[in-house]
Amino acid sequence: MSRIESLRRRQVHSEDALDSMRLKNSRLGYLSRVTTLCRATEVLLNDSKNVNEVSKKLLEIEEAFSRFEKAHYDYVATLSAGDLEEWECQAHYFNEHFHWKMETVAGIQRWIENAREITAPTAAEAPQENEDSVSTASSLLSSHLSVSQLKAKQALTRLKLYQLKKKQALLHQEEETKLELEIVDAQYEIQRTDLQLKLLQDEEPAALVNLRDVFEDVKPFSEQVNVGAANVPEQEHSDPRVEQKIGAQNAQLRLNPNAQEFTSWSVGPTVPVAHPGATNPTLPGGIMGKMALTIKQGFALPKKELTVFDGDPLKYWNFIKSFENSIVSNEAGESEKLMYFLQYTSGVAKDTIKCCLVMDSSQGCRKVRELLEERFGHPFTIASKYIAKLTEGPPLKPWDCAGLLAFADRLKDCEHTLESIGYLEEINSADNLRRIVQRLPFHLCTKFVELAHQIQQAGQRTNISHIAKFVKVKARAANSPVFGCVVDVAHDRSENQR
Repeated sequence: MSRIESLRRRQVHSEDALDSMRLKNSRLGYLSRVTTLCRATEVLLNDSKNVNEVSKKLLEIEEAFSRFEKAHYDYVATLSAGDLEEWECQAHYFNEHFHWKMETVAGIQRWIENAREITAPTAAEAPQENEDSVSTASSLLSSHLSVSQLKAKQALTRLKLYQLKKKQALLHQEEETKLELEIVDAQYEIQRTDLQLKLLQDEEPAALVNLRDVFEDVKPFSEQVNVGAANVPEQEHSDPRVEQKIGAQNAQLRLNPNAQEFTSWSVGPTVPVAHPGATNPTLPGGIMGKMALTIKQGFALPKKELTVFDGDPLKYWNFIKSFENSIVSNEAGESEKLMYFLQYTSGVAKDTIKCCLVMDSSQGCRKVRELLEERFGHPFTIASKYIAKLTEGPPLKPWDCAGLLAFADRLKDCEHTLESIGYLEEINSADNLRRIVQRLPFHLCTKFVELAHQIQQAGQRTNISHIAKFVKVKARAANSPVFGCVVDVAHDRSENQR
């Protein structure tokens, strides 16, 4: 039975394919007819006496294009509803030929109007029936044009509606996927916190057991007796339950004789409560601190966000330090580190390390660090980038206060980074320092030359630190919230005088 149904389905599909092919060939034939009529009409346009014949040809063109249009919509109806690309292709195909037909018909109509103006003196001699035929042709032409335009607009509207429905479904699916990812992240954070708590419990189980004993021993004491009033005479109280448990001043407290000494870990003075036969161990406050810190990091603090490394050597050390503080410090596994490396890289950096994904986790993670450091973290590469960033470029304008402040920040950043990687001497060459100073405004250049002379007279050598400090002071003065605007006002006045 299944074989017969399969044969029937194949037969139905083959018949549908044959119908679709037949309609497509029919559409091509009607389009060929339209092209032939247009070419024949172009030949008649050489003589203005052929107005009546051209008008008839125009009607034939409209009729042939109407058949082409009907064949096109019949063929489009056989397409699959899910084949969006084919729908767009067919819509573009029809629009292209429709615009071509409209331009051709408009040109023919203009020719007919011009020809009528030329043959206007002899138009009175022409038979009345010719005028009727021309007016009839014009009315039919306008009606055909309006119907064709409406059909084309209807087809485009249907296609747009289908695209909007498809887009709506995709957006809904994307929102559901984002929500599922957030749920997975939350579950992961909870499991991670539980695991850290379990590890802490496994490390010092005895201390945690003693901690529970202390809490159990202190609980009835805290419920029945005020610690600050242990030696105060009996107070009146309306609670009968408390009155039964607390009698006179020398009332016996029900404490566990095996309990350890309780030491408060809260801020402020501590109140020890000890039993005469108890030893003197202290409360393991380090365990509680670790537990509180873990819970705080997992739930209270905001989630750490790493910047994506795109392969810029100037951002390499910042990325590595952030990665170590956020990922490595949390004792993530090698496989997790490898996936985080791929997640927080892009561009050429990601292309460099994606080959490590097929390696073993530990080997792949180690290889990623080697490739990144070799490609983007070499000290000489970083030093060269910083030097080029500071020495290349046009000089700063005297009134560019914001640019001067940004240049001071770049100088300080360069100094600290090159000093940390041991390449500070690369930028302290005389040529590099001279090119950096030349980028300052002219009035600051002259002032630094005087400062450099004083440094040399003191027996020292000018370096990047002197330039950074000098530019920092001048940038702060130029961006003063009180007098910084004076520079802008002076610049505006000079511009107005020009």
